[in-house]
Amino acid sequence: MMAVCLAVCLAVAAAQGAVGGKAADLREKAGKLEKGGNWKEALEARETLLARFDDEQSGHDLQRALESLRRINRTAEWDALVEGAIEDHPDNWTFLWFAAMAYERAPHWGVILDGEFLRGGHRGGGRHAGSQAVSYTH
Repeated sequence: MMAVCLAVCLAVAAAQGAVGGKAADLREKAGKLEKGGNWKEALEARETLLARFDDEQSGHDLQRALESLRRINRTAEWDALVEGAIEDHPDNWTFLWFAAMAYERAPHWGVILDGEFLRGGHRGGGRHAGSQAVSYTH
């Protein structure tokens, strides 16, 4: 019985190490892409990390993914990225803290286009609005 328990414990520890190693490898790759200015590819790597892993580094992954969005001028996707990540990490309090901070640091202006608020700049159409008091009745 003791041997079976030990074998199970070792298998679980090995699996956790393998998962952690994969996350660490992907984070290292994302960091290199960011340093090289490859923001779109870095964003894809961070989105993969957010979808596959829920650990103490997930908040940093969100922070770096949002920086990538900003660098490639896709701030209109900010809310979708944060909300999707929150759904994937509902019990990770450190991640949720990073998500709250992301909203605090988010662009608080944008446009209303087809009844939807889009953060940041937008070419053509829409009504400029602030995110604090969006009114769809005007």
